Formats: sequence, structure tokens, C-alpha cells
Amino acid sequence: MLLFLAGRPFISSEVENHFLNVDSISVSLTKKYREGFLRITLDRDAEPDAMDGSCRAHIMEIIPKIIFEMYI
Repeated sequence: MLLFLAGRPFISSEVENHFLNVDSISVSLTKKYREGFLRITLDRDAEPDAMDGSCRAHIMEIIPKIIFEMYI
């Protein structure tokens, strides 16, 4: 038995092209999870004072949208 884990949806079709009897489980991140992960990442910034509130707000607005588009 082989197990492939990938965060890209196109990987499953590639695996199916090379192996017989493929089972798959679809996993997707919720918007709440993506925003929470980004918030924690920003909170752990090595230089937290280098970013003002408007920059942080802009990051929190734009990055989740980009990540969502990557996984569609």
C-alpha cells in the first residue's frame, strides 16, 4: 500500500495515471483555518514592530484570497 499526501488538487489525477485501484480522500482548508494560521504566523514575526496595523490588515485581507485561489 502506498500513501500520497499533497496539497494540490491536480496531483490525484497524476497518481491515478500511474497506479491502479487508487482511493482518495479530499481535504480542504476552511477560511477560518487559513485566517487563523496566517494570524499565528504574523504574531510570531521576528520583528513585530516593523509592520503597522494597516499593513497587517492588508495581509489578512489579501493572503487568504490568494491561498483560496491556489487550491481551487
